[in-house]
Amino acid sequence: MELDKQTVWDILTTDRNEDFKEYRRRHRTTWLTKEREILLIANMETSHIISCINMLERLEQQYTFAYGGLIEELRKRGVLS
Repeated sequence: MELDKQTVWDILTTDRNEDFKEYRRRHRTTWLTKEREILLIANMETSHIISCINMLERLEQQYTFAYGGLIEELRKRGVLS
């Protein structure tokens, strides 16, 4: 499956009541907000991505796909090397 199709599939198959930790463990290109809105990481503001990374580090969830996706996006933007 192409990345774009995979992202659409992830969004369509996500139960809005899914546990945040489980969602972060499985999804690299999307972020589930506390309001249960699904955002594409590529469309998030840089400051929001940094806040999410800080939160995941406080929660010791650096092992999740979401953490990797957020870091990857900052690298694409040239914020991290």
